[in-house]
Amino acid sequence: MNWGWKIAILYGGFVTMMITLVVLSSQQDIPLVTEDYYEKDLQYETQMHRIANSKTLKEDVNVKYDAATQEIKVQFPKEIKDIQGEILCFRPSQEDIDFTINIEDLEENSTAFGTSEMLSGKWKIKITWEGDGEIYYKEAIIFI
Repeated sequence: MNWGWKIAILYGGFVTMMITLVVLSSQQDIPLVTEDYYEKDLQYETQMHRIANSKTLKEDVNVKYDAATQEIKVQFPKEIKDIQGEILCFRPSQEDIDFTINIEDLEENSTAFGTSEMLSGKWKIKITWEGDGEIYYKEAIIFI
């Protein structure tokens, strides 16, 4: 076999490999973080206002995972009264296991919830709440 055939086989192998990679990559499912991301983008200014309000607080929201009791404890600032809102437990790698907990009737401005049903790994805790007529937002990362 002369050098012309060897070059043709080399180029043919390269083209075959590239076609295989294109086909395999087009079959991959790339999930969106959220289905309504256009709508969420329109609410971006409100979100920035919530974050700015959170930074003005004297005391920050404290989110801690207690491995011994398998609970996530959320402590809100004592300066805010009548807190209402929601806590979104967001798993970046699996969107189908995210869940939301409503914030209402807090004792001493704190709440806790169990993690026994949560998979091990990284979780983002996104807290959106309202108190004393203002809106706030806090995001924390925990590892279970």
